[in-house]
Amino acid sequence: MSTKVIGFRKLIRDFAEWTTCHGVAHVVSSHHLVLSIFWLVCVCGSAVFFGWQLINLITKFLAYPSTIQTTVRSLSWALYEIVILIENRL
Repeated sequence: MSTKVIGFRKLIRDFAEWTTCHGVAHVVSSHHLVLSIFWLVCVCGSAVFFGWQLINLITKFLAYPSTIQTTVRSLSWALYEIVILIENRL
């Protein structure tokens, strides 16, 4: 069981070091506790700000009033499709 836990921790650490979310890599690879806490606060703050903006955007989108009105009008004259085929033999 302990080898699975070590493997899982290594997997998480490897993912955090190589992810494109650079703040997570700074949290894991920092050698000083103060820098690690600073980057953790930055990453968590960014995640909270993103969530707030996402919720705000979705509520504004759903609150936007939209009405669709459809009217059907008939034409007094008929439209016909005309297909002209010109065969050019040289």
